[in-house]
Amino acid sequence: MEAAVWGEHAAERPICGWVEVDGQALGRFRLGNDGWKVLWFPLPPDVARPVAQGRIVTERTWVPRDVGLGEDTRQLGIAVRRIWVV
Repeated sequence: MEAAVWGEHAAERPICGWVEVDGQALGRFRLGNDGWKVLWFPLPPDVARPVAQGRIVTERTWVPRDVGLGEDTRQLGIAVRRIWVV
């Protein structure tokens, strides 16, 4: 599995987290604010099937309103441009 991600609001400190598929942790990541990155994690054989549930977990979040980006009060983690299985 690969994902193109960006920790845009990681200027003060990196955003760390992990990727899970069907409840199994595939690996950890650490992102700065230096542009898009591709994360790559091998899928275990027992989750390599047509339908699986994935989750990206971050250790901290940010709120757009708190940094002057409108009235959006959602807690966000990282930007995800694309996820694909190779």
